Parts: sequence; C-alpha cells; structure tokens
Amino acid sequence: MAASVALLVSCAAQAPVSEAEGTAAAGYGRVFGRVHYSYNGAPTELGLAMLGSHDVTLFVRQAGSDQMQYLKPQRDGTFSWPLKAGDYVLVGLAAGRTAGSYRENTTRRYMAPIALAEAGTALYIGDIRVQSRGGRYNIDVVDEYDETLRRMQPQLEGAKFRPVKALMQPERPPGNYKRVQSVCAAAWQLACSDTHQGVEIVAPVGPGMTFPSTESLTPVLEWKPSPRKDVTYDVVVYESLTFAYGFGDQVNRLLGGRVAYAEGLTEPRFVPPTALQPGKKYEWSVRLRDGDTVSSWSTTSFSLNLLVAGRRESGRLFAFETPEK
Repeated sequence: MAASVALLVSCAAQAPVSEAEGTAAAGYGRVFGRVHYSYNGAPTELGLAMLGSHDVTLFVRQAGSDQMQYLKPQRDGTFSWPLKAGDYVLVGLAAGRTAGSYRENTTRRYMAPIALAEAGTALYIGDIRVQSRGGRYNIDVVDEYDETLRRMQPQLEGAKFRPVKALMQPERPPGNYKRVQSVCAAAWQLACSDTHQGVEIVAPVGPGMTFPSTESLTPVLEWKPSPRKDVTYDVVVYESLTFAYGFGDQVNRLLGGRVAYAEGLTEPRFVPPTALQPGKKYEWSVRLRDGDTVSSWSTTSFSLNLLVAGRRESGRLFAFETPEK
C-alpha cells in the first residue's frame, strides 16, 4: 500500500515561517482566525487527548505558484499565519481523528481568495467551523471577529501588526440553475451502478484510481449520451492536487482550481478551449440539464485490492493526466 501511495505524492507542502522570521520588517503580514472543531456535537480541543486526538490542517497556495503551504492551528483553534503580501487561495483543509489504532481523515475543498495587500497587516479571514459527525465533516465560515481579535490582539500588537477584517468568500458553484436532482433519479434515465453514478465515460479511460494519459493538451472528453434526447450537458474540469505535508501526512486528489466549464452542450463530448498544462493531473465531470434543472455531477467508484488490505473509493470525479510536452 505504501509503495502505491508514494507514487501519487507529487510534492511536499511548505510549513509556515516562524513568528520571529515573519515580521513586518521582513515583508510579512498575517492571516488570522480561529477553527471551531466539534465532534458528534461537542466542542473539542485540537491535538492529543486521553482517548485519542483530533486535528485540522489548513492549506493555502499563492496565486501563480504550485507550492502548497500548510498550517496547524493551536489547541484552542486560533491561528496566526505569517505570509508575504500577495494574492492567495485557501484551497481547503484536512481534518481527522485517531482513537487507538483507528484513524479517519478527510480533505475538503474550499477555494476562497485571500488578498494580503501589504506587509504589517493582519487579515482576519473568519472563524472556520468544522463539524465531525459519524465520519462526515461539514465546514462553514462565520464572523466572530471581536472575540477572536480579543484572544489574539496581544500577539498581534506585540509584533506590530494592524488587524483588518476581510471575511473569506468561497468560490461559487459553476453554472446557472434553480434546482438540482440526483443524477441517478429516474427522470434522467441513466443506469447507475456500483462503478458509475451518472454518465459512463468513453475517453479518456483507465483502471481504478489511475490517471490515464492523454495524447494532447486539449484532450477530447467523451461520454455515452443519455437515452433522453431533450437534455443537454454541462462539463467541468479541475486541477487535481496531490502533496505531502507535516510528518508523513498526505493529500490525494484534492480538487484545485477550476480550469474549464461549459454549459448546455448538445453533443456528449467536450474539448477544453485553451491548452491545459503539460504533465498535470486533472479531474472532470458531467451533469445533465433540462432548462434550469440540473442533475448532480456524475461520479465513479472503484475498489483497490491489495495483498494486505483493500480500499474502496466512491464519489470520485473522472481523471486524466496530460502529456509532458
């Protein structure tokens, strides 16, 4: 298992610089806030506890860079992240818990822009609520500026940072619609199965959790048409992010930036209008459209059988990798 996973790790995320290094004089600002973590409805401190541990890690990337940066909040959830002035995106977070030998972990995409205008500014991006219940994680951002600033003001003032409130706003879902129906609802006339939920893809295809290679930077993405002749198709393409962080932790197949979207296609195929980057992994999906009603996005499921353990992935988008040149 470890050898297979290692092949997926394409880069290592960078830890933040220290508070002593990340001064205003050195060209740094701060991004600050607080993570509120709850487990089965009970507010829970992060880090080690008697019966296990709970952890959250935030991931940020600077605009125009492939380098991911990560930060783990303090036990009470507060974080003060030294960053150079510039434009960033909070890509998402990883959250999980351990109890003895049991370990659960999930990653969640958020994709909210952060604009740190100048050194010496401490930008409040919001309080991030992470709710874990039954292995499911919900995330939202709320405004608790006064309380979080009260907790962190001595630290910010001591380092001569000026606080400014600038709440994050996540990327809007693509397209225009008023109603969403499950892609497996009878109205769409698609035969969902254990391996696909929605349309079946024709190209590019590959086994299991692989990223099949394409021959072009503008590949043809093709799927089997719906039996319904009166529907159209929407297509979306995202970059796929895989990276290591911390002490042996890793993220696989976290959706990054949206690189292409098309709406109301009458034929079951799509070619990105501009060339994709060479040697990069991407994920894509298709939904059906009937006026202002759309289906949920099509996904795939698969099992990986190994000598020592098995693994099942469900609800994944389709995948491919572009050629190196």
